[in-house]
Amino acid sequence: MLEGCCERYESLDVSEPSDRSARAGRTDHVADLQDTQLPDAQYDTIFCTQVLQHLPEPERAIREMARVLKPGGKVIVSVPHLVWLHNEPHDYWRLTNHGLRHLLEKAGLRPLSIEPVGGIVCFLAYAPPL
Repeated sequence: MLEGCCERYESLDVSEPSDRSARAGRTDHVADLQDTQLPDAQYDTIFCTQVLQHLPEPERAIREMARVLKPGGKVIVSVPHLVWLHNEPHDYWRLTNHGLRHLLEKAGLRPLSIEPVGGIVCFLAYAPPL
């Protein structure tokens, strides 16, 4: 989805997807987002969607994103607020817009916009597996 929006796209995942996955063989960096070992100031934009709630220490991951971001770069992040438990036991956090803003600012990032989407109707429509 993002490849058409940029000159170059690199992916990072905690493990290489299985051979059955559509993403198999397409992971550029296999690493923990909380400690990537990537060089400082490497990226213009970082896109992190629906990941932080699965990390034991999301603050470390946000600091790591800030570290590898070029000066003037942008981080685009999404996190759930109202959602059923999933990917257990690795579902640790629900962040409010205030909590997300706090973590971003603590890492030295300046939020330009934090916008809620979904709401109670989406929460109710997203039924947990039986």
